[in-house]
Amino acid sequence: PKASGRMLGLEQHGVFRHAARSAAVLFLSVVSCHAMVESSSSLSVLGGAIVRAGERQQSSSGWSRMPSGTYVRMPSSGTPRGVVHFVGGAALGLAPQLVYDALLSSVSDSASVAIVATPYEVSRDHCDLARAVARSFDGACEECGLSAFPPSGVFRLGHSLGGKLLAIVACTATSAPGSLGTLAYNNFGVAESISFASVVVQQLTGQADAATSALILNALAFAQQFAATQGVSFEFTPSPQELDQLIAARFGAMSASVWRFSDDELDSSDGRSSFSLSPNPSPNPHPHPHPH
Repeated sequence: PKASGRMLGLEQHGVFRHAARSAAVLFLSVVSCHAMVESSSSLSVLGGAIVRAGERQQSSSGWSRMPSGTYVRMPSSGTPRGVVHFVGGAALGLAPQLVYDALLSSVSDSASVAIVATPYEVSRDHCDLARAVARSFDGACEECGLSAFPPSGVFRLGHSLGGKLLAIVACTATSAPGSLGTLAYNNFGVAESISFASVVVQQLTGQADAATSALILNALAFAQQFAATQGVSFEFTPSPQELDQLIAARFGAMSASVWRFSDDELDSSDGRSSFSLSPNPSPNPHPHPHPH
């Protein structure tokens, strides 16, 4: 599928402008806190706000919500020729059926595939998140009669952190994980991720905010110091280096494709992609002139 600069669609609704700025600050502040204590209630509030704001759009978008919270969309043709497991980026991935609807609906109808989008709440343990989205996908496929597809008919697509989670799935799945595609793949550590907070804010709001950037960087410095004094790990699990090693040793996807945006400082694909360590042929990134 072609990556779309209007994938998020938030710029179409002025009401999201202020919310996007607050969301960026909230998300990155919560990420810092996760290095010391597991808490995702703030992100749940953010996800709920996005869902409520887009209820009218959801009613006509063709998505069905499973009892587990997973969202499924069947193609307009009726009978899918395959299934795509989609995992969105941190925070925005809480409501994939809304935030990524334009992209996923287009893919579903043009390729005649079912989309299974698995929401998740951010945490420092990315291995645990990967297991959770994999279980959600398997459960939704069972519920919707999509579990009969062979590995050649299963595709996994992840945006940003979602790409990292699906890369972990491709290394740890007990069954063949199918093919993997990443969009704006992010495998940065905690410190790097939060240091790029000003970029996130500017991309979501369309304007620079020096005060917000300074606030986030000061929060990062405080969190690092506090974690050091408490003997608490400040890094994601797995760390960027650990994931590189895992992919080099156990990457099991049938094929891998990388889509990246030009001038995206939050992207780990260009020259630093873990997939270059994979025993499978290294994919060529497909650049698109849009931000993260």
